[in-house]
Amino acid sequence: MDPFFLNRTEAGKQLAQNLMHYAGTPDLLVLGIPRGGIPVAFEVSEALHAPLDIFVVRKLGVPGDSELAMGAIASGGMRVLNEDIVRGLKISISEINRVARQEAEELKRRELLYRGPYPKQLVRGKTTILVDDGIATGASIRAAIEALRSFKPARLVIAVPTTSVSAYQELRPLVHEFVALAKPEPFHAVAQSYGEFPQVNDEEVIHLLEQSHRHDLELERTIEPLWNRLNPETLDLKGIDWVILGGESGSGNLTTPFEIEWVEELREHCRSQGIAFFLKQLGRVPMRDGKPLKLIDKHGGNWEEWDKELRVREFPKAFHDYRRNELVLSDEPRPSSRKKNAEEASLSAVEIKDFKRLDLAVQKGLAAFIECGIALKETLCF
Repeated sequence: MDPFFLNRTEAGKQLAQNLMHYAGTPDLLVLGIPRGGIPVAFEVSEALHAPLDIFVVRKLGVPGDSELAMGAIASGGMRVLNEDIVRGLKISISEINRVARQEAEELKRRELLYRGPYPKQLVRGKTTILVDDGIATGASIRAAIEALRSFKPARLVIAVPTTSVSAYQELRPLVHEFVALAKPEPFHAVAQSYGEFPQVNDEEVIHLLEQSHRHDLELERTIEPLWNRLNPETLDLKGIDWVILGGESGSGNLTTPFEIEWVEELREHCRSQGIAFFLKQLGRVPMRDGKPLKLIDKHGGNWEEWDKELRVREFPKAFHDYRRNELVLSDEPRPSSRKKNAEEASLSAVEIKDFKRLDLAVQKGLAAFIECGIALKETLCF
């Protein structure tokens, strides 16, 4: 029998085409089962423009015959057993627990290794598409289904390029939709549906997840310090989601003055393009109408001393809420405070903590944040 797919990448692209009815769905999430399911899930998440995360499943092998599954465990602590095999082989609870502990350690190792610094995506209330490169018996993915159902997604979808008929019939009633491109008979192994089916290593999984996260994160432009006026008519902010502006906080006579009129121009330019604007500080030498402003804070960081119209600290449309470990989405740039009156607004202690964590991510260059000084005495422009 000829293979249905050249490799996992091609299979993922074909699978994505059969899932396009989910494109544009609010709170859409794609979960890939490492390791083989990640190259497939990556193509699905790219096509649907949905965030990608891992959902780790580990088979519980029969003692002395690890290839034979007596059950499986999944992220979240879910354990599913094949009672027929357990009873038939008279496997004791202590043996089951011993194997489960070993696999739980490997599951945790993989979660920490693959996810790295990125927050875990929450499933509750989301349309969740669970992707693997194929299903043979269904023992492992059944554990994943049971675990995910306990997290209460709005809709749970299983999507695989190939599956056995028996697994499809067993699992289909457990989910809202089961998308499978091929159900070959007789079914010997997942590999029979692929022309190329190499083992996926940890490095490939990490690379694909990092690439996906770079797409999820928003682009930020730091203009700090601002040394010259930037003409809004020639300022290209295409593809930028967040502008952070600040005056120079140096010392002595070499500190560059920070013209408030420049700030107001940039603020209005950002507003006209729907870009979040965040004024960090006025710097050591803030000026208005050519005259220095007298501030108590030597770095111009206390916005209680600022004019009310300057107190603008917005976050972009997608901002990592580290308190809940999920991506917060909104239709407009989110103000830094929920207070109704903008002149009363200020960063809360929790939001300051979040901002510092985001700033640390920028410094470490973990994703697609762009940080650069702008207008360096006419040697740089943007």
